[in-house]
Amino acid sequence: MQEYKLVTQPKADSDIWNIFERYYRLDPKVARNFANDIARAFSQLQQHPEMAQESRNPRYAKRGIRKLLLVYDYVLIYRFRNNVINVLRVGSGKQKYFSDI
Repeated sequence: MQEYKLVTQPKADSDIWNIFERYYRLDPKVARNFANDIARAFSQLQQHPEMAQESRNPRYAKRGIRKLLLVYDYVLIYRFRNNVINVLRVGSGKQKYFSDI
């Protein structure tokens, strides 16, 4: 099975770190679970990059942007092009999209 290259953008790295820190202050075990869930999502994406739905918003869909639902009401926003998974942002599922992607 082919495994695709996964790249996280600095904003996505910052998003993940901020969420992890927030959970760690509340409960280190929850923070570790969140980190494990992110790692599992990255692993699944590397094997199945088209598993998430394309955006329904035409502005994002034409750019190949997809949204993967995670646990704890978070979503991972990424683009899959030229066999590269580019993780753009990670944030609350309550946000429709991020204005800076």
